[in-house]
Amino acid sequence: CQYWSFSQVPFRGMSHNAIRFGRMPRSEKAKLKAEILTCEHDLEDSETADLKSLAKRIYEAYLKNFNMNKVKARVILAGKTNNNPPFVIHDMETLCMAE
Repeated sequence: CQYWSFSQVPFRGMSHNAIRFGRMPRSEKAKLKAEILTCEHDLEDSETADLKSLAKRIYEAYLKNFNMNKVKARVILAGKTNNNPPFVIHDMETLCMAE
């Protein structure tokens, strides 16, 4: 009965068009699913490319502005540099001393 079908539509999460026009043919449904999957795949590819580009820029900026490697870090931390040892600020008193 059409009345019963229309009364069940909201409870089943369907639209009125689903009742009027019936089920979607399998071939059309398969085409629609394939189209959705390819669109999602294209989006993921562009997002991945954007993230890789961002990571590359961050890495290049890091190398440009902070040329530190393990050997240099060990020398500084061991206090074997010819320069003054690094001044570490760890509270307000040492901050005032640094200024």
